[in-house]
Amino acid sequence: MNWLSNIFVSVTLACAPGVLFSQSHLQDDERKEGNPSHDPGSKLAGASGSQAQAKTEERQSPDLIPIEALNALGLAYQDKAQYDQAEPLFLNALTLCEKYQGAEQPLVLVATLNNLARLYYDQGKYGSMEPLTWRALAVAEKTFGPQNVRVAVILDNLGHLYVAQGHFARAQPMFLRAIRIREKELGPDHPDVAAGLSNYAYLLSWQGKYAESERLQRQALAIRQKTLGPSHHDLTFSMNRLAQVCQLQGRLAEAMDWYRQAIAVLEKTVGPDHPEMAVVLINLASLCQDQHRYEESLDLYQQALTITEKSLGSDHPVAATCIESLARLYSKQHRYDEAEPLYRRALAIQEKTLGPDHPDLAETLKDYAVLLRRTNRKSEANAFDRRAKNIVAKNPEAALANRTIDVRALGLTSSHE
Repeated sequence: MNWLSNIFVSVTLACAPGVLFSQSHLQDDERKEGNPSHDPGSKLAGASGSQAQAKTEERQSPDLIPIEALNALGLAYQDKAQYDQAEPLFLNALTLCEKYQGAEQPLVLVATLNNLARLYYDQGKYGSMEPLTWRALAVAEKTFGPQNVRVAVILDNLGHLYVAQGHFARAQPMFLRAIRIREKELGPDHPDVAAGLSNYAYLLSWQGKYAESERLQRQALAIRQKTLGPSHHDLTFSMNRLAQVCQLQGRLAEAMDWYRQAIAVLEKTVGPDHPEMAVVLINLASLCQDQHRYEESLDLYQQALTITEKSLGSDHPVAATCIESLARLYSKQHRYDEAEPLYRRALAIQEKTLGPDHPDLAETLKDYAVLLRRTNRKSEANAFDRRAKNIVAKNPEAALANRTIDVRALGLTSSHE
């Protein structure tokens, strides 16, 4: 596969309440599900012969080699949540694009813009991400046309950005336009249409429109089952989100069934030690906690943490999510001596990887402050509360954290919705 198909990543951000995003190759027909994201089915739609020739020359240009190397290395660091190392690489790649390629290499430029935008999304730097994504959209519309499926992927990325910021009214037209483009270009039963429907349903769940969200998630799952088969990996995205929306409606037994179906498919398709398995296990553990099945919840969180540390590293933000979830579970059981070091460990990971102003850090600070109050350390609790409030004040439009997460939280370059 050529390097462009590896780096043409479009950020498809946060999934069901509380998640980040994945990526999507906007260029070839390789299927992927994504975060600002991977769009399955991003072929060149309707390119003329001269356009196709230009893109062939673009792929073959030796001037692209340093940009390729910078993007590839940046993505490698990003997958490990080493954001400080990734950012200068993407910035250098963007500088080279602008200096040497300019308008002659639009696909490379859009790919690099999306890689950098996705990095900022992972760090919660939504203000930095937004202008990059709008710029990528403008270049894509001008180069490929407003109805190209690449445009749909970038629209989804903007939609997820606005969901993360709590701008639900701004997110809706992005998702709906992306769906219309895919339906027109690919047909109503294409898996990419299912991905778009699932993204819009995700927005509806944030708005509390659970019945409509569930209907669309079921529609997305039906399309995937029809086109991809009953055991395809991509079904797990719909199953995880259906479980979440059932859990939000209090239908816990049904949610449990969807999580277990997702686990069964993941075991067959990617194996029991894949980081996507950790995401579903975290959500299942949250469900068990809601049912007061604390020992089962504890076991699931520990399984998820083991998988995450093995596959992504001990300092990855998803590891912090596992650790913070364990801390909350211990705290709920009044096991404060076991909970406190876990809170501190989670905070250390989040501060290192996400930075001092990320909304997820604020949630952990608030939870830790609760523990401090319960153990009669009010002055310490007030200090952590103040830190949390300062973060919220800097990100007043950021969506509140949710106790379930989506595969987009992984921030992996292989994910698509």
